[in-house]
Amino acid sequence: MNHPGHVHQRQRKLMSPAFTAPQLKSFLPLFRRISGKMCQQWNEEYFAKSSESQKIAVNQWLARVTLDAIGEAAFDFQFGALDNDQNEVSETYKNMFADSVMHPSMWNTIFRSFWRYMPSTVLEYIAYIPTREYLRFRGAMQVIGRVSKQLVDEKTKSYSAGDDTRKDAMSVLVRANISENPKTRISEDEMVAQMAVLTLAGHETTANTASWFLWELAKHPEFQNKLREEIFAVRSQISARGDSELTVEDLDGMVYLPAAMKETLRFHPIAFHLSREAAKDDIIPLSKPVYGKSGETMSEIPVTAGQSILISICAYNRVIEMQAIMFDLIENFKFALAEDKPEILRVPMGIMGPMVKGKMHEGVQLPLRVTPLN
Repeated sequence: MNHPGHVHQRQRKLMSPAFTAPQLKSFLPLFRRISGKMCQQWNEEYFAKSSESQKIAVNQWLARVTLDAIGEAAFDFQFGALDNDQNEVSETYKNMFADSVMHPSMWNTIFRSFWRYMPSTVLEYIAYIPTREYLRFRGAMQVIGRVSKQLVDEKTKSYSAGDDTRKDAMSVLVRANISENPKTRISEDEMVAQMAVLTLAGHETTANTASWFLWELAKHPEFQNKLREEIFAVRSQISARGDSELTVEDLDGMVYLPAAMKETLRFHPIAFHLSREAAKDDIIPLSKPVYGKSGETMSEIPVTAGQSILISICAYNRVIEMQAIMFDLIENFKFALAEDKPEILRVPMGIMGPMVKGKMHEGVQLPLRVTPLN
């Protein structure tokens, strides 16, 4: 049986070609095209007859646009979430964390505390427990598994036909799946699992972070104006050089956009913590010494095998997809708090999602007042 660490290293090595810096930068036109499509849909659906501000559930739209973006960028696959708000995959992920993670029962909390002591052969059957938490996740995995199987079949046929140069994540996985080298070959179950993780991590986290980003801008209109002025200045520079397309270098040269993203990620880290178990005895070095309970100075923390480590996440993550989407939205629309000024709660549910106080039963939502600028 492979050690979990070895499995992770193998999978990471296989997937690395899909996540190189040049590969990620090449997705900027794709992200712009999809975010531009959302802007056009907003103008047609909400502002075709009047330019007066409208109350829009921005988080729901952002979930759809990021799902389409991860579909094309990672899998060369069109989910069609923007074209159909009842899209099966989009509906499957909608409020999944709120439905399955929030308000756990007492028995489930106690039950989960014993997972670390259970053999893996037993843990494999946990997904089949017929309760709310597990039924919701199992249903989601069945949908994504069916879509993954369809995608794997299409990619395998494309690869067999000679198209073996693409570097999107699914193409990399398909090549590994049919590899004759046992060290690089992966199973179909692994491929499905990778797609499920990439889809969830690639759209739910970005959508929620972008929602918090817009909420903060709505609360601070003076900074929103500064950011918009910077975007207009970048647009003028693009026109002055005889170009029409935004580049990664244009984004890198901006000041207010990355600053706003940093602050959003600092105040609203989507994954507020990670839990890991030490595989062996180790030592965690500290950047600065701290004082222990007895007053002694500590410059490192010893960790023993089997010890649980809870990692708080307040780090800066740089996301080209989010930069592209925010550039288009702030350039074309003004965001303000809704007229009734609902109290938005930061709710931990696997990820940190926005909910309206008094309407938590309606799931994740962040309504804002949106006004077109054109």
